[in-house]
Amino acid sequence: MPLKNKNHLKDEIDLLEVILIIWNGKFKIIFITLFGLFSIYFYQKTQPVNYLSLTEIRPISIFDESKYITFNSYIELKYNSKLKYNSSKTSKNKKKLNQKKDILKFTNIERYYLLSLFIEKVSDRALLKKAVKELGLIKKENYSSQQNYEDAITIFLSGIKLLPPNQNKKKGLVSDYWNLQFNISNRDKWTKILEYIEKPINLEIKLFLNKIFKDLIQNERQLIEFEIEDVDIRINNSIKNYETEVKYRLLFLDEQAKIARELGVAKNNVMDSQRFTTETGVIANIKAEVQYYMRGYEMIEKEIELINNRTDKKAFTDGLNILEGKKRSLIAKKDNDIRRLENLFLQTPIVLQPNKFYAAKIMAKSTKYKLSGLPLAKKLLITTIISAFIGLVYVLFSHAIQNNRN
Repeated sequence: MPLKNKNHLKDEIDLLEVILIIWNGKFKIIFITLFGLFSIYFYQKTQPVNYLSLTEIRPISIFDESKYITFNSYIELKYNSKLKYNSSKTSKNKKKLNQKKDILKFTNIERYYLLSLFIEKVSDRALLKKAVKELGLIKKENYSSQQNYEDAITIFLSGIKLLPPNQNKKKGLVSDYWNLQFNISNRDKWTKILEYIEKPINLEIKLFLNKIFKDLIQNERQLIEFEIEDVDIRINNSIKNYETEVKYRLLFLDEQAKIARELGVAKNNVMDSQRFTTETGVIANIKAEVQYYMRGYEMIEKEIELINNRTDKKAFTDGLNILEGKKRSLIAKKDNDIRRLENLFLQTPIVLQPNKFYAAKIMAKSTKYKLSGLPLAKKLLITTIISAFIGLVYVLFSHAIQNNRN
């Protein structure tokens, strides 16, 4: 028991000694703390402030989308399904055009279709790279070679993130729109970059829509011409079939007329059926199979004369009127439907208001910025605690070394 009291007293004396050592070295601790505090403060002041920027990319408004309603309605009415062809009658060129048609189809020009084109253009970063170079965000003279300069721009652009719309807080930023996210120190230059790329992107999309529409129109005309060509082939084949049938028919009739003359059958002696009465009183009709020459050479030769005197072969060709009707419909489609579609396209903002056309807007002026990393106040607080701890350790350690020397 007395031993415990002695050890307890010794612990109290040691603790008191530590406090006295710290007190005696308080100026050293304060100096080290202030030195660390001012060092980090002035270091931060010499460094550029980094911001995490967030910029919305908004689609066209519903009011602007309404300017495409007539064009879109006509597309849905006339070109909602693909053209179909009989593969056995389709040439190689037509097959190629059909394959292309599957890829390049008439598409409704809607706000989210235009937005998707805009996002794709932003994603390829070509215009962003051009903007970085022309606006001098990365200085070429700071790099020893062209390759190093290009690599630096690539690394810089890799930090730009495209965030899709999101309504789930667990998946990150909640937003109704696409967003561009980037760490930047110069807010003015970043705003200029965003403003720089918006107009060229919209211009490229406008040119793309013009070109794709012209290509589709050309393909559509070509496909219809192929169908007309197919119908023409069927019409020609029908006429040739008729001519062959007439040729064989005349040969047959000429033979039958000669037989009739040889037998002296001038008039039609054909009885299609004979009627008999049986013992039971039942009347029976028995159809007889009669040779054609029995119709008499007068009738047969008249038939030959009428066939030879025919001036319009089409009037006697089976199914020809249906094929010619189909051809007229295709010609009308080529001349009228496509012309109407072209006129409707001319009424869209793409052509009618080319200087006002836009697929989407980058809201550069309303970009949200927040400081990247820890705020300066938190950094100073952490530095104070660490510096004070280092000063405390230094005072205790230097006192222990001095005691050992003594």
